[in-house]
Amino acid sequence: MKLPSGRSRDRAFTLIEMMAVLAIIMVVAGLTVAIARYVGTKAAVGKAQAEIALMENALERYKIDNGSYPASGYANVQSALPPKYLKSVPATDPFGVAYQYLAPGSNNVATFDLWSYGPDRASSNAATQADDITNWKR
Repeated sequence: MKLPSGRSRDRAFTLIEMMAVLAIIMVVAGLTVAIARYVGTKAAVGKAQAEIALMENALERYKIDNGSYPASGYANVQSALPPKYLKSVPATDPFGVAYQYLAPGSNNVATFDLWSYGPDRASSNAATQADDITNWKR
């Protein structure tokens, strides 16, 4: 392109244009990372809910065969049940913490309580218990 003075102008991006493009890329990257983290957490919660349902089923089958639920003095429900009842559920939840088991339960007095501490991996007060995944209704 010729300028009115007869000089040609180089075709290049200005510093402002480059900064605008980089800002847009950073915003899109930030959104992508946040969405990926959210989706990963939701998937882990769903997996923990499914595993708790499998363990509930195993505990019910144990009760049918033995007349009562296993005592809650074990480190976790996997160690309380013989392998024939629970084959495919890992000892830890998707967040890396052992599932918790209490029989008889304080929330399910007639049966048992089974829960995961959830994404925060802790259950020290009411605020952190909000994300716990349980076999009882809150």
